[in-house]
Amino acid sequence: MKPGNRGRRNRLLLLPVALFLLRRLLTRMRRRVDTGAASTARRVKNDAVPRAPERLSSSLRSFDAVLVLGPRKVTRDLLELWSQIPFTAILTEDWSGEFEDFFPHSVGKNFGGFATVLSKPRVDKPPGDSRPVLRLDGLGTKDVEDDEPPILIFLRDLFQSKVALLCGWPETIPQGLVGRALQEAWQLTVARDARRREALAFALGRAEAVEAGVHILPTDDATELAFFEALAEMSSESSDGCGEEKEADVAHWNTIGDD
Repeated sequence: MKPGNRGRRNRLLLLPVALFLLRRLLTRMRRRVDTGAASTARRVKNDAVPRAPERLSSSLRSFDAVLVLGPRKVTRDLLELWSQIPFTAILTEDWSGEFEDFFPHSVGKNFGGFATVLSKPRVDKPPGDSRPVLRLDGLGTKDVEDDEPPILIFLRDLFQSKVALLCGWPETIPQGLVGRALQEAWQLTVARDARRREALAFALGRAEAVEAGVHILPTDDATELAFFEALAEMSSESSDGCGEEKEADVAHWNTIGDD
């Protein structure tokens, strides 16, 4: 075989190898571009998610936070996340069998139910069993004729003694009896401390603002889910490091009878 033909043949033999290496290089470069784009998207998404205020975070750690839900239908994803976050109680306009699957401990709108919501949960019970759920049945959208019904007194006490997180309300801040109780709780708080600027409650809404003692955290449907994911992750990290503390709490709360 002539030398020129041998060189041409060798080059032809190397061509598939060169194409294979080129294909691998292009795939790797494309993967880097995709990874960079995904990382940028996650960073933009995370930047859009409001951070939980320290007061809300600390109230969750001390079992002093309640979730107050409006009439918007909730998804199973949200229910699962809420079951991982140590809210001491849930007040809700929405109700379904699926809701009950996660939170079976429903209480009535009576003295016993009010006392259960205002107390701390049993930490030796599963979360869903220990967190009472009080159904509002329209009280967030309508008022009552009675000047001062027992539930109004209860709600005022709740907003002054717990940190409430409002979610799923058409107008961000509830109307009706719940809104009235929140407004009166703020008025009583300011009357005791005229310099008070710290909000009584937090709400998830479209734009950041502070209204009548409520600090609104800007969220949409996507960032709302991410916000609760971050709360659940924070709660998980907090619970991992407090085993001994929990055992002491169990001994304390075991002195209180079952509801």
